[in-house]
Amino acid sequence: GVPMSGADVCGFAGETDSHMCSKWYQVGAFYPFFRAHRHHDYNNNDPFSMGNVLYETAKQAIQFRYRIVKYFYSLFIKKNHLGTIFRPVFFEFYNDNKTLSDYVIDNMFVLGNDLLCIPNMNYFNKSKTMAVFPEGYDWYELKNYTKQKKSGYDIINVQLKKILNVYLKGGSMIYMNSVKKVKSSFDLDNVFSFVISFKHYFDYIYVSYGEIPGISNYNDKENIEGCFRKNCFIPLHAIYDMKKNFISIHIRRAEIYSDDFTHLSIKSLKLLFPFSINEHMTIESNSLKIKRSKILSENAMKISLEQYISIESNKEYIFKLLYNTVY
Repeated sequence: GVPMSGADVCGFAGETDSHMCSKWYQVGAFYPFFRAHRHHDYNNNDPFSMGNVLYETAKQAIQFRYRIVKYFYSLFIKKNHLGTIFRPVFFEFYNDNKTLSDYVIDNMFVLGNDLLCIPNMNYFNKSKTMAVFPEGYDWYELKNYTKQKKSGYDIINVQLKKILNVYLKGGSMIYMNSVKKVKSSFDLDNVFSFVISFKHYFDYIYVSYGEIPGISNYNDKENIEGCFRKNCFIPLHAIYDMKKNFISIHIRRAEIYSDDFTHLSIKSLKLLFPFSINEHMTIESNSLKIKRSKILSENAMKISLEQYISIESNKEYIFKLLYNTVY
């Protein structure tokens, strides 16, 4: 396939209304090649030109793209010019025959291996769309961090003025940047929020796996090419022991090591569980200062760190889950 691909958002020619253009921005923010490009003889489709719905939808979509753009870059680096990152669902979940249906091929896609993206391609329905969730996995929606209730076919709620419905596969991780005061990718720092989704492994054990390239400057051609030639990806492995109520996060050693790695850090963790959690649950750590913990949904909690985690090889961090009784 062609890795760097994408349509002109809202179309190059013809008249596009605000509703269609809004949905197109939701999808376009996940294109590898994302731009709005328009013939001068047709109506203006800039986000600010067609009312508040398009403006707010485009704003949310573009901000989310910048939040995950370094994750986006890492997918390209991992592929090393071989294959696509914006992919049909059956490329990844080929054992599920439902992913081979015309509907799924035309209406859904995956980004990398772990993000399932479900836009609303139905022009006449603004609030509902059909989705297919590949069997054998848990799926976590990244707008409100809730777990999808079932696999297979389902009707899901969709919204404008929001990002499209994107789901993280259970057992995987993704990292995001803050986009506050960010005007271009040059403004992004190397302080990340990690979203960690757990899957059941055996007995009381749940696991999650992820990785991040040891690159602090994505504009440094030498660093990028070095990562192509060798494996500069730093593996992260999280384990939740339900019986002992602790979570360990182990940052393992990359195949190559660089001082560049020490400039990467984690400021918060979002933990997604395949079961309902106690609404009064908190967390503590003997090795890190925790600023606050917060329940995000019945399946998710957020840990904000006062002392950031430096992404260095062969480090392990332990968290203890506490179930507070409220009388």
